[in-house]
Amino acid sequence: MGYGQPRLVLNAQLEENIVAYAKKAAAIFYGITIQGLCELAYSLAIANDAPNIPNSWAKNNKAGIDWAQAFLKRNPSISIRKPEATSIQRMINFNPHNVSMFFNNLENVLNRPAGFQGDQIWNVDETGVTTVQKPCKVLATKGVKQVASAVSQERGTLVTLCCAVNAIGNTIPPFFVFPRKKTQDHWLLTAPPGSDASGSHTASGWMTDEVFLKYLSHFVKYTKPTSERPILLILDNHPSHISIEAIDFAKSNNIVMLSFPPHCSHELQPLDKSVYGPLKTYINQASDNWMRDPQNAGKSMSIHIIPKLVSYAFPKAMTPENITAGFKSTGIFPFDKNIFPPEKFISCYTSDRPLEVADDNKDEEEPSTSGTTVATEIRQGDEPSISELPSTSKSPVYAEDVRPFGVREPKKAGATQRKKGKSQIFTDTPVKEQLEKEKQKKKSKSRKRLLDEKDRPTSGQKKKNSSNDNVPVEEENKWLCLYCKEDYGASVAGEIWIMCSMCEEWAHEDCAGINESEADFTCELCCHS
Repeated sequence: MGYGQPRLVLNAQLEENIVAYAKKAAAIFYGITIQGLCELAYSLAIANDAPNIPNSWAKNNKAGIDWAQAFLKRNPSISIRKPEATSIQRMINFNPHNVSMFFNNLENVLNRPAGFQGDQIWNVDETGVTTVQKPCKVLATKGVKQVASAVSQERGTLVTLCCAVNAIGNTIPPFFVFPRKKTQDHWLLTAPPGSDASGSHTASGWMTDEVFLKYLSHFVKYTKPTSERPILLILDNHPSHISIEAIDFAKSNNIVMLSFPPHCSHELQPLDKSVYGPLKTYINQASDNWMRDPQNAGKSMSIHIIPKLVSYAFPKAMTPENITAGFKSTGIFPFDKNIFPPEKFISCYTSDRPLEVADDNKDEEEPSTSGTTVATEIRQGDEPSISELPSTSKSPVYAEDVRPFGVREPKKAGATQRKKGKSQIFTDTPVKEQLEKEKQKKKSKSRKRLLDEKDRPTSGQKKKNSSNDNVPVEEENKWLCLYCKEDYGASVAGEIWIMCSMCEEWAHEDCAGINESEADFTCELCCHS
């Protein structure tokens, strides 16, 4: 005697709907967990008056884990996956408008009379290397709950590694930024041949305007651009990359600088797509091997070991196959502005919202939404289809009816919006002049000096030389230095304060380690983020 098919709480139509809902939720970066799946199944069973709801479901207000496991077996097209953390900014900014603007700028440069072949198209970016590795898997007693492995410190010291690759698979020696004010030549004895290094006045190990200018000299030394053979340098729009001095140096050395849209490097940057992943894997492998070496037992890894680790990893990761794959997958070379299908932009589904402002207040260069057209096409298209399931005599309730996907509210009319970055050709004269104006304006607003005790405002007055004359003294006195945490109101006469251009927090000029000749200041926290 055979066995009959078990009775299902949810029919095949509803289970198919849950599968489509789960795929869409994962595609917009808000995937459902096993717990969420059980709760969704119970909600659908109640909404559709399912006849076979178990008592345990009603008692716990959710389906049981045994149902969830059986559901996954019946629907092998979905499985439990560990997602990669993705910031909201990446979801919002990777949209059709920003990507189209980048490819339009790239097409503009490629069509210029000078022409750019594969060996003239370069991508440069930084990555961090620390003195603490992620331990590799080891053999241990089976069943032991915890297995430990030695690392150098609780928190490692950061060294920035700056690399450049071109579209035909070539690279130049790396550039190290050590967390020191000065560097020693012998630190590079074990580094890849031709490497260079620099420190910074803040000794943070992060890229700064001053250090990037040194890197450009290193870049020109190996790429040798000329007026007949210019170089296209594609990079992100981090503040350290777009100083006026760097742009002037690039123009004078026949380098065209093109930026990616903000927060889009995870999809558009060749180094991030196919090079830095293997590089960090090999560096971590070499670091783990160094810690396990009997000669290094009980030792902590210092920053002077990092060049040796990079020497091991650099030739293994910087292969022509990896590099050219990165340029091809991003559509930069060979040029393909349609490399990303519409469904690639589904991540901006939740941030897709109309901008409710008057026509005369609209920015002509920005669209009213982040990706309305594409998001709408995806909702109405074939993947994943939820609403186009077969109908029955009684209209069923579907997953998106029970638990709709969230969408951001419309922007309020007249609300002050922070200016957004965009892809630009920095070395073009109009763009460069605009950057100069913005830098000068920011410089004039970002400093204030306490003059004499008699010039200190009393309670209720406005502060002289303030960056904002509308800010009361009581509020200004609450500002603390980013570094020493001293209250602004307790500062002595003659001290200079400077504002971070990104987070707009304040610090003493002496604490920040800069001088009045520098036009811009970005604190270490913002540089690191």
